[in-house]
Amino acid sequence: MAGLLVTGGSGFVGRNLFPKLVAGGHHCFALTRRQMHSVDGVDWIHNADATRKTVASVVGANRIDTLVHLAGRINGRQEELYRDNVEFTRDVLSGFDDAGTSVRVVYLSSVSAIDRLGDYGAAKRAAEDVIAEWPSVTNWRILRSSLIYGPHESTNVGKLVHAVRRWPAVPVIGPRTVYLQPLYVEDLCDTLVEAVNGRGRQNATYVVAGPRQESMLDMIRTIADCVGRHPPLLPVPLAPVQWSIRLAGRLFPWLDLPLQQISNLSNHPPWNSSDAERDLGFAPRTFAEGAKSYLRPV
Repeated sequence: MAGLLVTGGSGFVGRNLFPKLVAGGHHCFALTRRQMHSVDGVDWIHNADATRKTVASVVGANRIDTLVHLAGRINGRQEELYRDNVEFTRDVLSGFDDAGTSVRVVYLSSVSAIDRLGDYGAAKRAAEDVIAEWPSVTNWRILRSSLIYGPHESTNVGKLVHAVRRWPAVPVIGPRTVYLQPLYVEDLCDTLVEAVNGRGRQNATYVVAGPRQESMLDMIRTIADCVGRHPPLLPVPLAPVQWSIRLAGRLFPWLDLPLQQISNLSNHPPWNSSDAERDLGFAPRTFAEGAKSYLRPV
């Protein structure tokens, strides 16, 4: 079986995906900029900033015919989001070209790309277009994911879990006006593996989202039940928080603020994952089911 090149393998999704890929007989070559612990079936390729050259070298020396593209930037200035989502995608694909190798691509995108929501959504959509139009890409499958949570995640739901476990009281932004459609990482990874194995339509884009919308208030209450701690909940209106964080992003651009996540919180119709359910066997569990599977009492 030919090898896989994985970008973003050191991140949250990659850490959950590797055991499933390796168990399925795939050998993975994973680009990383940091020192990583050894993982059976995974060769870590320390990349620094020589992406195109590194990809060409690794692809040329190994039987690699598939790119599993997980890497990307969520927060940052417009030029940073474009660089780390769009230009990075071009750089990796150019490495395959330099090695004289055509490639199948499985790309983890975002539901934000559907309507180009914010600078992040626009960048993810542009990266999708790069893949779809690249001459040496033989076929591609794009998975547009909703909010992902689960083991090893520390940014979105992970911050809510930390707050419920540690804080004396927990603010709830837009308790009954903010609805999310959280997706358990195991369900996403199962579907990524199916796409890597060639299931589903070629040159197809799929929405992969949690099975239903959940209010922020209900999500926090579910987390509290799972960890066995129920701090007071303090409702906070959404609009002032969004205004404040956008202003802070303009005044202090060097701060690592969750601009994308908070600025784009809003009500929207539920994402429809029926195509992924039919073609890829996608079977997402509810937030309560997912949270109970990995959260433990404090």
